[in-house]
Amino acid sequence: MDMNDHAASGIMVIMFLCIPALFLIAGAGIGGTFSKPGHIELGRTEGIVFCNEKPQDCKTEYNYMKYLELQRNQK
Repeated sequence: MDMNDHAASGIMVIMFLCIPALFLIAGAGIGGTFSKPGHIELGRTEGIVFCNEKPQDCKTEYNYMKYLELQRNQK
């Protein structure tokens, strides 16, 4: 191996480390765009209306969410 081989492998290592970092940064930026504080309040309001209008469907949905949470916690 001569000096050029070492430089080329060093560049490849840097590229393999930078590319995932760029995807992480881009994903965080995009995620921040879609998740806004107002969405939490909107979801809560819609959930309350849904549960008032359809209590049986609300109970079924709630039980399903509890089931999923139990499954996630058991792993």
